[in-house]
Amino acid sequence: MSARRTRGPVSRRHLLLGLAALATGCAMTPAIRHDQLSLLSKGQTPAQVQALLGLPPLAQRSLTVEGRTLELHRYVLMTGSQPEVYVLAYEWGRLLYWGSIPEFKRQADPDLVRAITMMVGV
Repeated sequence: MSARRTRGPVSRRHLLLGLAALATGCAMTPAIRHDQLSLLSKGQTPAQVQALLGLPPLAQRSLTVEGRTLELHRYVLMTGSQPEVYVLAYEWGRLLYWGSIPEFKRQADPDLVRAITMMVGV
């Protein structure tokens, strides 16, 4: 019997399987389009964003980082032939930042960088 090695709360294998399922299930998963992103504005409520995008987030996660409570909403963004995980961050019930995971990681706010890292577990 071999021991399985994990990193953090999610094993690398499970993360890869989840990403593969996301990629293959995209035809069935409701997704937002790039042209819809121009409708988003800092300060909008989750209800306003959902009405503009026409669908609810696939997942939501509330995280506390350095005393700040951030609500992260995950969507799928269709970028041509490849789907991409797209995240909207809210603070105090208002849209604060939105982007892909790599965009979040390059973001100037260290709390948002930490929150996205906690969300994806990498």
